[in-house]
Amino acid sequence: PAPVQQTPRGSGIASWRVPQTGKPINADGKLGDWNRAWLRRAAPFPWAYRDRYAADAGFAWDDRQLYIAVRFLDGEPMFNTELAEKQMGFRGGDCVQLRLKSKDKVTNLCGWYDTKNRQPALTADGRERKEPNILKAGATEAFAPLPGGRGYVQEMAIPFAALTANGKAPVAGDPWRATLQLWWAGVDERFSSETSVEFEQAAPLHTRYELPHDAYVSLGVFAPDGRLLRWLVRNEQRLAGENVERWDGRDQWGKILPAGDYTLKGIHHEPLKLE
Repeated sequence: PAPVQQTPRGSGIASWRVPQTGKPINADGKLGDWNRAWLRRAAPFPWAYRDRYAADAGFAWDDRQLYIAVRFLDGEPMFNTELAEKQMGFRGGDCVQLRLKSKDKVTNLCGWYDTKNRQPALTADGRERKEPNILKAGATEAFAPLPGGRGYVQEMAIPFAALTANGKAPVAGDPWRATLQLWWAGVDERFSSETSVEFEQAAPLHTRYELPHDAYVSLGVFAPDGRLLRWLVRNEQRLAGENVERWDGRDQWGKILPAGDYTLKGIHHEPLKLE
């Protein structure tokens, strides 16, 4: 995934490399199968709202499904007045809209929690669709509140049969276009992040580490003489708990490094601020 980009109106992602999972993700609203490094922070007007309205969003994929997770920080969590059968979740409050364009198909997804009926809702636009409710087409969606009522997690697993014209998964390296729109019940204007999406193959090497709190992380691979060979992450946000970073064994110029001893060095810190 690319680093978070900041503007006066908000923070978001300009490009997103979607990691391939080693096993299917259980979309249960708990994020138990997610690598925290796959999530990126997006927020409208963070200088004003700070963490009152923000979200950590992530994508992943395997040979059958596209996985989407959003961890919302929200003072009025899981509140949406629109019913599941109305296909208008973006008008009712908390909601995720995702517009995807593959090589041969455009799909507009809308996922929200039907507060009145206490059930998940996930629909897809398109006149060619006989059934806009893609939960009936094999997709799964789950919600779970965060401790203390400060927000909630929304997880979705969507078969590629509902996203591509041939019903097949993309090939690693395929570029898609995507617009992720996040809605909060307590914010009047929507916040959108338009991004390019590239499906990447899982790198063979990885390292795990624990963070005591949410932080910005830099982690590099160094040669025995101290030379920096490759940034794995550079001033990117990571969440508290276990994180996993992957490495394809190449240096910063794409050259495969020979077998040998290399050192990982990293730091983590709070966001830097001017005083």
